[in-house]
Amino acid sequence: MDEQQKHDFAARLQRIQARQDDPGPQPEQPEMVQMGDQLPPLPPVNPPSGGGSGFGPIRIALIFCVILAMGSLGARYLADMAQDPATVADAPLTPAERPQPDIASEPQSALLAFDVDRSEPEQAGRRTISDRGYDHSSGSVATPDGALVQVADIATGFDLAGTNAAPAELVRFQPNETCTLRPPQAGEVLRNVRLSGANGETPVHAFSDEALAKAVLDHTQAALFKPKSYEVGTTAKGRLNRADVFVTDTSGPIYLVLQAMWGNTLWNVHRGPGVQIAHIAIIGNTSGIIAPEGVPFEALRITDFVTSFEFGANDTVRPCMIAPYRLPKPDWVASQKALKGNTLFENQMFSFNSGHRAFSAWYQETLGADPETGLTEAEGAAHALVGPVPSSLLGYRSLAGRTVHVVAADNLIIGDEVVADTHRAALLAAAGGDARAILPAARRVQP
Repeated sequence: MDEQQKHDFAARLQRIQARQDDPGPQPEQPEMVQMGDQLPPLPPVNPPSGGGSGFGPIRIALIFCVILAMGSLGARYLADMAQDPATVADAPLTPAERPQPDIASEPQSALLAFDVDRSEPEQAGRRTISDRGYDHSSGSVATPDGALVQVADIATGFDLAGTNAAPAELVRFQPNETCTLRPPQAGEVLRNVRLSGANGETPVHAFSDEALAKAVLDHTQAALFKPKSYEVGTTAKGRLNRADVFVTDTSGPIYLVLQAMWGNTLWNVHRGPGVQIAHIAIIGNTSGIIAPEGVPFEALRITDFVTSFEFGANDTVRPCMIAPYRLPKPDWVASQKALKGNTLFENQMFSFNSGHRAFSAWYQETLGADPETGLTEAEGAAHALVGPVPSSLLGYRSLAGRTVHVVAADNLIIGDEVVADTHRAALLAAAGGDARAILPAARRVQP
């Protein structure tokens, strides 16, 4: 079970528990307190154990060698199964739980941008309150102060229909071998973007030969041992989701830290007039970036140092604790339910508080500042703003025709069709050139 599956599994448990334990309207809750010291950790989420026949160690080794050999010849493969994070639509809020906007303090144009459907959907997005804060659909922007902002308020030329355009080239770069980053220099201004995951889809995929081999083995086992219920089976996951970052802060040379907890992220950085970006540091899984010309960047790969994200595991203070946990906020639905005594959410908030303390200890030692410094954060977003809404619109640039630098992986692919072709080629090679060896027998359909 990969990290996104664990994330989705935990979210499903939350929705089930919420529907069973909905306490109805409650009085207004006080601000959330750090409750981790009094609560037991939730047991790790483990994948269900499988039964049935094995495939045989010798044959598995042979297939694995075939796939690795194909990788050296340029094998490519992936199918994206990522799902949007769970939102309150799955477990409706009671009136007392629902955050109420201060209408008097919000510009009318912003309220309309958030609350009203427009005839041109590419011009507007929505944000939804979820268990862990706001989740922004494409067009809605995560902002430092939580204001309701649309891409149309920041940039011209954004078109939702063109955001899945293909880049021209993928260039590998090596992540840092140790969990260190270049520290901010005197006069540099530290700014942070932290997402649980990015929401903008791309046609860029990255995955290892090992993941490809495992997918082929799963497919083959399904064909051989479960022919009556046979389906294609497991596929390697590695799509990069896009997050546009608009930097408008002119208070000094910006040291920009881009962080995503789950999934693979492609950061598309836009620099506003008068903005200086001194350095970009990336913390994530497989990360990609389009940086402004001349801006240096580096990356840490979470999975090189932190092996799991189960609640109650890998959330303790220790060296190289680089998992960018978000600090729970009082308006999170999960925080409110935890305060009402929901054990599932109490344990989840315990783990998030513990994880954030551990991440914060590493961050402060490495960068010399609190990780909440200059923060723009969200549960999910396709766009994030670092600085104020600009007085004049920036020019939006999609991925089309551009060069993307991606943390090194065995397989870097542009295009879902190329991914499918790679999978078919890997299966054919594993079968020794005869696809009948790994396909189920044809079944006659009675008239």
